[in-house]
Amino acid sequence: MKEEDNGEAVDEESELIVTFCKRPKLMPHARYDCSSNPFERAERETSRPLGKNAETCDECYCYICNKHAVECEDWVTPSLCHCNAHNKSKYWKDQWNFALIGSLAMFHLDLSETDADIQRGGECPAAEVPQITNQLQRLLILNDFPNSLYNKFIQFYQSIPFPTECHHLNSRYIELVRYLKMVKCYDFTRLQQIKNKIPFYLCKSGDILGGSHALFASYCQTCCLACLLSPSQFEMYLKIFRTGQVPSGKALENSSQWMSVGKNTSATSVYGQADSQAGLQQLITPQCWSALIRTFSSYSTLGEDGCLLPLVVKQPPPDLEEMILNESYYIVKDATTNGRFRSNIFPPEVYGVDSHLEIGFIFVVQFVRHLILREYRSLTSFLDVVLAFGKNVWALRLLLESLTYQDNALRTIVGLTITELQSRKTEMLSL
Repeated sequence: MKEEDNGEAVDEESELIVTFCKRPKLMPHARYDCSSNPFERAERETSRPLGKNAETCDECYCYICNKHAVECEDWVTPSLCHCNAHNKSKYWKDQWNFALIGSLAMFHLDLSETDADIQRGGECPAAEVPQITNQLQRLLILNDFPNSLYNKFIQFYQSIPFPTECHHLNSRYIELVRYLKMVKCYDFTRLQQIKNKIPFYLCKSGDILGGSHALFASYCQTCCLACLLSPSQFEMYLKIFRTGQVPSGKALENSSQWMSVGKNTSATSVYGQADSQAGLQQLITPQCWSALIRTFSSYSTLGEDGCLLPLVVKQPPPDLEEMILNESYYIVKDATTNGRFRSNIFPPEVYGVDSHLEIGFIFVVQFVRHLILREYRSLTSFLDVVLAFGKNVWALRLLLESLTYQDNALRTIVGLTITELQSRKTEMLSL
């Protein structure tokens, strides 16, 4: 390669002649990428310009403001110093992210999750941000988002105070349950009071079996929501499970108007939820045993006053009765001893399609027998359990006969019943 007198460059080997050369055009670039001026990097330096970072060429842009460096008002401003910004620093990248999408930076969105509309949303005044987050709350409940974006929304909502507007979802119970399972806030006591209604809201939505599961599902090692109920509240839930009907209002108790919302559930299903989910802690009182017996010896529809209608359950033939009682015994024993509850029990091809009432009632008798043997030492009353059988004397006889070889338990409940009959003589005579 040699240069001729006329300024041309000649490559004799390849016979290539360069006749004209022009400096490349300098394209716009971030200050830290400038080839004309050296740049010093630091994780976070905002007090003053580092080295020659304040110096720029004609095409240097501010990394934070995304405008010409000469137009950046904070280029060398103490405590800001945009001239030191670069893309290798977490601090400066967070500043750039906030400048890009404004208030929505709280969601920690990636570039792949942002578009022009989201960026414009970040420019909204701070007063409008609550309205945006309220709308996004509803979108999060009603829509499916990619997992990465969904998890970021979850993290954000769990950091804000419990929003009062969730009460507007009271007529949309599925959405409300989803929200309550997701949200966290500083007012834990108030939030927990509302979360305790999740089984009720599930039942209101028509998911009776889901409500049963939520009632007995343990949220810590030893407790479930059923443990927090009073006996009267527990009986209300049993009524819902038995009938598939719920109070028409927003309260669990003190409602005479009930409406059908879903399919009722059987006594064996309720027991399966309770015994497999540590819910038996709730069933330690005779009041709860009475409610269990009374509920599943009633019709699956309510009277006009919202009360259960007593049912005289037909006593099955002796051989079928003995078979159901024995099978129930082993089911309860297997569940309480080994923590296993079989889902396919009492198949209709074996026990008959028309024997579900008798099967359910005998199963309740066996269940109550198990509870008596577990708790008889601490009993203070038993008469209400006897009265709960109503006209189903054969089932009461079945219970007492099953305790024949349990002398201490039988002696305790008979003694308590005699004592209560004497103290409640007037009440008994009126019955």
